[in-house]
Amino acid sequence: MNYEDKVIRAKHRIEYLRKIHGLRKMDIYKAMGFSKQHYHKKYQEKPSLSTKSLMGITELLKISEYDLLHATDEEFKWLPIVKAYTEHSKALAAYENVKLGKWECEPFLEVNMEVEST
Repeated sequence: MNYEDKVIRAKHRIEYLRKIHGLRKMDIYKAMGFSKQHYHKKYQEKPSLSTKSLMGITELLKISEYDLLHATDEEFKWLPIVKAYTEHSKALAAYENVKLGKWECEPFLEVNMEVEST
């Protein structure tokens, strides 16, 4: 895979991680050291990343540059945040498939039982 392809893939991964973390685009371009105009005009159009922007985004997202640029898709899926999001999504989908009605109570947890019994 050539450099431009890796950068394009990294930008897709940044956007995916942004959504998982619930971050705004503003959070991303500030971490990368961009202005809003630069982010929308140059960053999204050019297949390049500066060292400064790469360091800023990896620090914000708590991942390594390897995870963004060089990790295979399989390796990327095993990042803790990506794996947790995937498992959460599967559990939520399974729950939605088996529930019968509207959920109107707090989750039933053993902690709640201990509090009620005391």
